[in-house]
Amino acid sequence: MAELNGAYHPPEQVRALLGELTGREVPSSVTVFPPFYGEFGKNLVLGEGVFVNMGCRFQDTGGITIGD
Repeated sequence: MAELNGAYHPPEQVRALLGELTGREVPSSVTVFPPFYGEFGKNLVLGEGVFVNMGCRFQDTGGITIGD
């Protein structure tokens, strides 16, 4: 998360960094504006067309699925 939140990244790089964090591919229709906060990342699934605005915090201990 430090790399994601530490500097500006174009949208495709944000999705790639999120993919590394979650361990799964993030659809090209997903938009996330950092900073982005979470506990684990591996328990987060973002589906098609999801928009996450800056400053969101995900407590994903039990798993979070948004979309699809």
